[in-house]
Amino acid sequence: MNADVRRFLSGLAPLVVAAAIAAPLLVVLASVIAPAAGTSAHVWSTTGPLYLANTAALALMVAAGALALGVPTAALAAITEFPGRRFLAVALALPLAVPAYIAAYAYGDLAGPFGPIAAVFGAAPDVKSLPGAAFVLTLANYPYVYLAARASFDSRSGALLEAARAQGASPARAVLSVLAPAGRAAIMGGLALALMETVADYGVADYAGVPTLSVGVFRTWRGLGDLVAASQI
Repeated sequence: MNADVRRFLSGLAPLVVAAAIAAPLLVVLASVIAPAAGTSAHVWSTTGPLYLANTAALALMVAAGALALGVPTAALAAITEFPGRRFLAVALALPLAVPAYIAAYAYGDLAGPFGPIAAVFGAAPDVKSLPGAAFVLTLANYPYVYLAARASFDSRSGALLEAARAQGASPARAVLSVLAPAGRAAIMGGLALALMETVADYGVADYAGVPTLSVGVFRTWRGLGDLVAASQI
């Protein structure tokens, strides 16, 4: 094989890989300009608004929960010292290793009418609901916020905390008024990943009986048999 052929193949390989990666996105974008069929009009006149409302509500609840869990735990792991801190710093990221729908099934069994929670307390919260889906997805996705915030806090916590404490700020106030604003970009990046996973989730939403956009995509594709309308959703 001569040098020209090798150069051609070496230049062609990245293009082939890029085309393979971009193919699904290109198909979805192509569906946007495709003529809208009767299926799309039917979906958006019936269940479409419900899909949007549930997806927005789920995203808002998960965002609040992920921030409430991810930022304080990141601060504890980054700036404090206590027995078991190293283990906890790793364990807080472990929910990423469990698929969200598996966690939903597990919590469904725990909180079911014959589960241990009902056996002890006589009743259990309903996991198969919008708040239940938000609870599971929060626990499954808050590590995105935790890891991003912790990386930011680890890189700058020392100098910023010393400056804040020198001005008389308490540790809690220093975190809220100095560290958290300084790590805002990292926190928002982690939150964006958590919300991306939330909006794209199908297993938890379907198990909980919450019709979201991702559920609507599958219902339109598999139930109504219209791939173009599903892509447009």
